[in-house]
Amino acid sequence: MVRQIIAGKTFNAIVQVQSVTGGGTASPPMVSVQPMVNQVDGLGNSIPHGTVYNLPAFRLQAGSSGIILDPVVNDIGLAIICDRDISTVKATGKISNPGSFRKNSWADGCYVGGFLNGTLAQFIKFVASNGGIDIETSGPVTFKGSNATLDSTGLLTVNGDVVANKGTASVSLMNHTHSAVTIGTEDSGPPVPGT
Repeated sequence: MVRQIIAGKTFNAIVQVQSVTGGGTASPPMVSVQPMVNQVDGLGNSIPHGTVYNLPAFRLQAGSSGIILDPVVNDIGLAIICDRDISTVKATGKISNPGSFRKNSWADGCYVGGFLNGTLAQFIKFVASNGGIDIETSGPVTFKGSNATLDSTGLLTVNGDVVANKGTASVSLMNHTHSAVTIGTEDSGPPVPGT
């Protein structure tokens, strides 16, 4: 009887993401998931689980600072099932009484991603062998802030051109021209905007 009672409870399970709602720079998304280990009846017949809807997804966040890495469809992760009804906490984000008397229900799960997924196409890699950090992507990398400082005692190596803004026009580090050049001196005028 004890085994039957325990078997009817849910604690955690490996799941696959079926849909994602919200996310981005707003609050973390909700996901709908499919438990990946089927149920089996007494005769050994497979009975797939249904979809579990609206599980809060984990985000590495502290206050208003965080890393945005929202799950996508077909990601594999872990559903962690809370022991009491969390519906009121999900709705209000505040300390609350349980929304009902249910216990260990799939509906009260939370999603943590990143298990058994495929090869990475873009990544941040911490390299133990040299103490470095590799950042790789096939798309653009954008830094945005009030100021930016690159503090390095070594070389800054750039395979492509470097373009800086001068007023409303850009200036190329490799291909710009100068104005007011004086023959026989080491100095010239500033770079010409747009070159």
